Amino acid sequence: MRSSPTRPMPVPWKTRPTPATPANPRPPGTSLPARPGIRGRWKPIHRVGPARG
Repeated sequence: MRSSPTRPMPVPWKTRPTPATPANPRPPGTSLPARPGIRGRWKPIHRVGPARG
């Protein structure tokens, strides 16, 4: 019984590196939509800055 719980321990370690690959495509997907949103907000701010100056 004690040997059983020790075997599953090394298994989760190997599974951790696998999910790392699917996680990579996730960050880029969220950053893409976030970039256009930030750019749109920055554009109006830049216009207000130079317009006042």
